[in-house]
Amino acid sequence: MPRSSPLRSKSNGRDHPVAAKPMPSRPLVDRMPPRWILLTLLCLVLIVRWRVMIAFSDSLFRDPDGYGYMARQLYSSGTLSHGNTSYRLTAYRPPLYPLLLVAFEGLETKHHYVGVVHVLLGVGTVCAVFRLGQLWDLPPGGSLLAAALVTVDPILLNQSVQL
Repeated sequence: MPRSSPLRSKSNGRDHPVAAKPMPSRPLVDRMPPRWILLTLLCLVLIVRWRVMIAFSDSLFRDPDGYGYMARQLYSSGTLSHGNTSYRLTAYRPPLYPLLLVAFEGLETKHHYVGVVHVLLGVGTVCAVFRLGQLWDLPPGGSLLAAALVTVDPILLNQSVQL
């Protein structure tokens, strides 16, 4: 007597397909796209951000929001303040970015180093968006799409070439 397949059950002498059971949710590793797609996206991020940084490198000397000025004040006086003589303390601007800029304040070519930091922060932003998409249970294509949109977002690219 031939053995019945595990996918079939014997009923009244005939083989019938067994009803499919619902699949348990797959772990995150199974839902991830292939690694070459992620590496390609990261290379694309580096290329796009670096090309924009080179094309608009003169913009790194502009300081429309006053972060560079606050970093210079912090470097010279040790306080986050506005003004040369009164040193009015301020909470107008968040302190983390001026604190980052202080690390480069004494360097002669600080704008080049700040540009490299901006490129690395852009790569980190794209990685964070991709990871958040995974944590929010977006499909793998949705996470990649969100990360790709952050890669080429014109507003983020414009802000990444300014102090």
